[in-house]
Amino acid sequence: MQWGMTTLIWHKYALEHCFKAVSELGVKYIELNCVRGYYEHCNAFQLADSPDELQRIAGWLRKYDLKCSALDCHGMGGWQTDEFDYSIEYMYKSLQVAQALDAPLLVTSYPNGPAAWDKLVAETRKLCKKAAQSNIGVAIEVEYNYHVGSLESLERFMDEVDIPNLSVNFDCSHFARAGMDVAAAVRALFPKISHVHCKEYLPETAYSTRYTGEAGSPCDIMLDTLCELGFSGVVSAETLADPSVDPQVAAAEIMAGINKWKERYKVRAV
Repeated sequence: MQWGMTTLIWHKYALEHCFKAVSELGVKYIELNCVRGYYEHCNAFQLADSPDELQRIAGWLRKYDLKCSALDCHGMGGWQTDEFDYSIEYMYKSLQVAQALDAPLLVTSYPNGPAAWDKLVAETRKLCKKAAQSNIGVAIEVEYNYHVGSLESLERFMDEVDIPNLSVNFDCSHFARAGMDVAAAVRALFPKISHVHCKEYLPETAYSTRYTGEAGSPCDIMLDTLCELGFSGVVSAETLADPSVDPQVAAAEIMAGINKWKERYKVRAV
C-alpha cells in the first residue's frame, strides 16, 4: 500500500507549498485537485495550454521527489443543461495535463445533471479509449445521491462502459454516508479499485472528514480491508476544506492518524 495526499488539504496555500509539505511528511504521492470551483490549485483549461506552468509543476515533482498519483476532476456530468459539453471538454484538457505530468489516472464522478445515462456511458467510453493511448486510466468515484451513487449503479455503469482502463476510486465516506457496509463494498469492488481516497465520515464529530486514526471508523475499516486483500495502489488522504483550520494542522492530524493505523495493523498482524 502506497500513501499520498491531495493538494486540497492545503487549499489556503500556493501549489509549490503543497509539494513541499507532502514531501516533508514523508509521503511519496501527491494528487492534484482540479475540481472546478472547489479550491482547485489547477484549472485544466488553463494548465493544458500553459507549457511553462506544466514544466514548473513537473520540476516540483522532481525537486520534492514526488509522483502524481492522479488528477482529481470530479463532476464530469455537469450541473446545468448547458454545462455538459463543457465538462466533457474539461476532462479531455485534464487528460492533456496528466500526459504532461506522467499521472496515471483521472478521478471523476457523475453529479445528478441533465445527461442521460446512455450519454454518460458513451462519453466515458470515448474518454477511456483516448486515455488508453497514453496508458492513462479513468477512475469513477461513487458519490451519494449522484448518477453513479451506489454499489449497484457503479457496477452497472462499469459493465456497460466495458473498457479495461476504467476502474474505481474508492472513497469510504460516500459509502458510509449512504449507510452501506464499507468492508463489504471494498470486497465487492476490490478487483476494480485502482486508487483510494482516505476521507472520513463521522457526522457526530467536528471536522469529521479528516482521518484521525479512530479505531472502527469508516476509514479504519476500509484500510483494514484493503490491507487484508493485498491492495498495493495509492491511498490518497483527502478532507473537505475547512477554512477555519490551518491546513498544516489538518495535514499533521491526518498523518498522525495514518501512523496510528499502521501501528495498530502491525500489532494485529503479529
